[in-house]
Amino acid sequence: MKRDLGTSDDRAFALAHEGSILLDRYAEEHDVGLLRQAETHLRAAAERDPSFAFALFTHGAALESLGDVQAAIDRFDHLRNRFPDYNPDLVTYNLATAHLCLYRSSAYDQAEPLFIELTQESTRQDVRMLAFAGLATVYALRMVKIAGRPDREADIRSFQAKIEDYADRAGRIVQERPQRDWYADEAQWQIHNARGIKHMYLALHDFKCDRPRIASETQFDLAQREFESSLRVSPRNLDALSNLGTLHLFRWKVAPADRDDLLEESRKMWLIVVRARPEMSFGHFRLGQVERRRGDFVTARDALNRSLSVFQEVEEAEVRKELALAEASDSSDSDRRAG
Repeated sequence: MKRDLGTSDDRAFALAHEGSILLDRYAEEHDVGLLRQAETHLRAAAERDPSFAFALFTHGAALESLGDVQAAIDRFDHLRNRFPDYNPDLVTYNLATAHLCLYRSSAYDQAEPLFIELTQESTRQDVRMLAFAGLATVYALRMVKIAGRPDREADIRSFQAKIEDYADRAGRIVQERPQRDWYADEAQWQIHNARGIKHMYLALHDFKCDRPRIASETQFDLAQREFESSLRVSPRNLDALSNLGTLHLFRWKVAPADRDDLLEESRKMWLIVVRARPEMSFGHFRLGQVERRRGDFVTARDALNRSLSVFQEVEEAEVRKELALAEASDSSDSDRRAG
């Protein structure tokens, strides 16, 4: 096989080619078996030829989807440092998004300068567009930890403004593009998703600050529209489905006592997510939360124990608190407003 294809090892090339096809199929079908096969093929390709940058890059993407996020970060870091001429903008972008998948403040601190680097240094309009959408996501995720804290009102307002600024910048580039393509779709669903997260956590903030229910309901409506718009651009997108699952759970907290249908809607979303992402903890954690509140303590315990056994996106103490309530057959929610 010619070196201009990335490797002189015919078998490595064949393994990487098959792995990339399986990865594309997983993106469409969300069959985790395809993802595991893809990772196996791509790992074997990278082991056969450690200088085969395409195999290293694609293997990083498979590892991230499987929940082995730190290994994905290591792959992209290795490419950025050892193979600086291989798709540098996309390697940096994937490294930044992998950091986001750790869902920790320290990881957002790692992702933000990488996205900024791309907005300032990339000559590619499509990559700058993605980076602006990534920055909107960074600030949306930063809102998650401070929602409900009156002492952080100034930060919440600042984050809102940055989300809108970066989302607008990405959106303007989307509109300027002559035709729809993967890059435009990727940016657009992220724009909707970031705005949806913003509205969802503004709703939770209003609720926890004991503001009138209508304030939260208005923000929830806006969030739902954004997540649904995200799914129209990227059907069956697992991040958007995950956020819809969280949205229905949060709406249940605020809604009148007879709206247990919202828990069922949330449950439907989490069942989809955990089937497609069995090695990531957040879906199992949220499913456990929902099942406990529905009174299905056996399923809740199973889901929460599963959350503890896979890649930790959720702090262990938070999971164990939920698990203790499930083991005590306690279906209460301390946040839920009566009446």
